[in-house]
Amino acid sequence: DSARGIVFQPDIQLSFSTALERGSAAGAVTMSTNAGVDVPVRTQWLNDAAILLQPVQPLAPKSWYTVRIDGGKFRDPFGNRGRDTARVLVFETMDPELLSGIEGRIGDENMTDTSGMLHLFAENVTKKDLKPYHRILSEAGRFEFHDILEGQYLLHAYRDRNGNQRYDAGSPI
Repeated sequence: DSARGIVFQPDIQLSFSTALERGSAAGAVTMSTNAGVDVPVRTQWLNDAAILLQPVQPLAPKSWYTVRIDGGKFRDPFGNRGRDTARVLVFETMDPELLSGIEGRIGDENMTDTSGMLHLFAENVTKKDLKPYHRILSEAGRFEFHDILEGQYLLHAYRDRNGNQRYDAGSPI
């Protein structure tokens, strides 16, 4: 099995059926090109049974990659090793010809209280399963979204005056 059309900087979430010892993950998950060249990745534990894998650099367009999970290197919290089996995930990155961009200006009618960052989102209205693109702006003005999938987008924004990184009810910008 394989996947196609993967973005150049994917967030690959690996979920396991049981809790794992975090120190046992070193070298257990690797990524390589189809030519066998190792791809440097960052790993981050999301919880005791899930790892986020991210390439350090953007991946090449229209290229095949392999993620290898060596189950025998993992240990559970009691020190038991996982099965000595490997899982392999294969995917191809997307064609950059399918990407586009959005740019414009955002205004703020409230000129007296401009504290807090502006959070701007571009949400694809035809592909609801896609995560919205997000930009954080220090002030009203010009914005750009580059290398986003072609489509129709709904833009929405809010000023985060209390710094909680969430929209709180009030007046829209």
